[in-house]
Amino acid sequence: MKKILISFKLERFLYLLLIILTWFFTGKYTRDKDIYQASLSGVVESLKYNDRDKAYVQIKYKNTPGINVLSGIHNINFLEKGYLQEDDSIYKPMFSNIYYLYRKDKTDGEYKYLYTIKNE
Repeated sequence: MKKILISFKLERFLYLLLIILTWFFTGKYTRDKDIYQASLSGVVESLKYNDRDKAYVQIKYKNTPGINVLSGIHNINFLEKGYLQEDDSIYKPMFSNIYYLYRKDKTDGEYKYLYTIKNE
């Protein structure tokens, strides 16, 4: 009799674990798909780095109320070098994982192309 109850508890635990994992991976897939399908453009007001390893950044654009959750950049090599700064302009076309970075020229005050960031 005890063997049946132990397996029943284990079964319930595994079902709960399966539900939690399904919930998590569905949310991640949906977020990644939304980021891929979104078009972004704007001037960077501030950057919010991931607290743990600084390998992920979210961007707050000027004239927006908060951080744009669809502007997550995961390129570790690019972020470590510190190329992205405040007052840079970013453009991301729809259905792409590529961000184009523009920086304001000090001589004439216009934005000039600087880098291409591949979101990995």
